[in-house]
Amino acid sequence: NKEYHAEKGGVIFIKQGTITATVELSDDIEGFFLAYENNILSEQELPKHKSSIFFMTPFLNLDSLTYGTITQLLPIMEQELWLNNLNINDIVVTMLHLILIKMLSTDSDTHHKSATRPMELSLQFRDLLFKYHVVEKRVAFYADKLSVTESYLNKCVKGVTQKSPKQWINEIDINYSKALLHSSKDIAEIAYELNFHTASHFTQLFKKISGITPKEYRTQFLNNSRISV
Repeated sequence: NKEYHAEKGGVIFIKQGTITATVELSDDIEGFFLAYENNILSEQELPKHKSSIFFMTPFLNLDSLTYGTITQLLPIMEQELWLNNLNINDIVVTMLHLILIKMLSTDSDTHHKSATRPMELSLQFRDLLFKYHVVEKRVAFYADKLSVTESYLNKCVKGVTQKSPKQWINEIDINYSKALLHSSKDIAEIAYELNFHTASHFTQLFKKISGITPKEYRTQFLNNSRISV
C-alpha cells in the first residue's frame, strides 16, 4: 500500500478495480473529480495512447502549462455535460481523451512506451475481467474471448504486468469482496455472490492475498470507522 500527498498540480490516477481511501483533506482543498469507464476509451480511436493510459503511474505532478490547459478544459467539459442533461456526447469524449493524453505527455514512465500486441492484449484482458470476473474465473474463458491460446495470454499478461491472468482474476475478486465486506452481508453470502465454490475457499484466497481473513478485515474496517467518526 502507498500513500500519495497531492498539492496544486497533482493528479491521482485511480485505475478501475483499485481500492483506495482518503486519509486526510485540508480545509481549503479545491479540485476536480473525474470518473469514467474503460469503454469510453474505445468509443474513439486512441491506438497509440490507450495502452499507455493503462500503465499510467498512480500519481502525477503536472507542469504549469499542462495544469493550466487541463483546468480550463474540465469546467468546459462539466458545462457540456450539464447542457446535455449529463448525457455523454462526442464533445465530452473528445475532451476526456485530450485531458488523458495531456497527462500522459507529462508521465515519463509511460511517455516513451508504444502500443504493442502484448500491451493491447493485456488491456483487453483487463477490460473483460472487470465485466466477467464474478461469473468466470477460468483463464481459458478470457483466452477464448480474445481469440488467443491460454499459454499466449499467460505469456503476454505476465510479461506486461508481472502478474499472471489467474493472479489478476483472484485479486480483482478479493478487491471487490472488500467493498462487499463493508456491508452487513454474511461472509458466506459474499462468497456465494462472487461465485466461489465454498466460503472456506473464499476465506483461504482472501487471506493468501490480503494477509488476514475476511472476518478480520471487516473488524478492522469497523474499528477504523468508529475512530474516524
